[in-house]
Amino acid sequence: IQSDTPQVAFEITTNGGANFSTATSPVTLSGTGWVNVKQIRLAGSSVALAAEWTSSTTWQVSIPLSAGLNAIALEALDHAGAIIGSDSIVVTNTGNIVLPTTATLVISELYYNPPGSADTAEYVELLNISSATLDLSGVSFNAGVTFTFPAGTLLPAGGRVLVVKDPTAFAATFGPGLPVAGSYPNNLSNSGERIRLVTANGTVIQDFIYSDAPPWPVEADGNGYSLVLVNPSAAPDHNDPGSWRASAVAGGGTPGTSDTISYAAWKAANGGHGDDDDWDGDGFTTRQEYLMGGDPQ
Repeated sequence: IQSDTPQVAFEITTNGGANFSTATSPVTLSGTGWVNVKQIRLAGSSVALAAEWTSSTTWQVSIPLSAGLNAIALEALDHAGAIIGSDSIVVTNTGNIVLPTTATLVISELYYNPPGSADTAEYVELLNISSATLDLSGVSFNAGVTFTFPAGTLLPAGGRVLVVKDPTAFAATFGPGLPVAGSYPNNLSNSGERIRLVTANGTVIQDFIYSDAPPWPVEADGNGYSLVLVNPSAAPDHNDPGSWRASAVAGGGTPGTSDTISYAAWKAANGGHGDDDDWDGDGFTTRQEYLMGGDPQ
């Protein structure tokens, strides 16, 4: 095959290889490469891009863009995994579709231990806390659960999206029509574990370890409550137990919708005790009970 195909260099040919601007994300880049090119990847990444070969020597790849300037460097690998070519281009994103970051995409709700022995109603909820549409193409969970968002997955400003254990069991528990992106094959640990969410090139978006023991909200451990991120719009530290509380309702929380209950409303509904009171003598103040999802009475 190599002898029948004229040799060409690996290079980006979109816009003649010159830098350009676009309001569209992801952007489609075209280029050339010889038949010895097995994979195309972003420089520094170990994950191959989903390249489409439009002829024996021409290809296309789809690249999600961050806001503003995007310096994109591509590498070509042969069948032995050796780098045999590279090229780069700068694409300026002038649109309102951007890549997610720690400051724009949070894990807002986590249902890790449904009551009983079957954990099929589990889910993880993501929330876009930015004013832009987020391009989740290639974003993946690679610790805790395993799932990769397919190309073209967009999350609007303020939007929520769910990844679930079992779509059928989830729909039976919470009803149809919720924003489910897909399912994961494994289970969330009932005793706590690491959850890591990364972009297509491996940049960490969220990385934390939850637990079923205090000071984490213990009501979420098999009692029908989910873990809910407190004040998600502030992009709080997911590793801090104080950033989480038990859901306002049992039955698995509120996947796909807001679960916001103010401290004042919660305190009024639970006896109205003083912030620093320990009414039930369990060693936790009223405010601590709220953050842990406990019962102050």
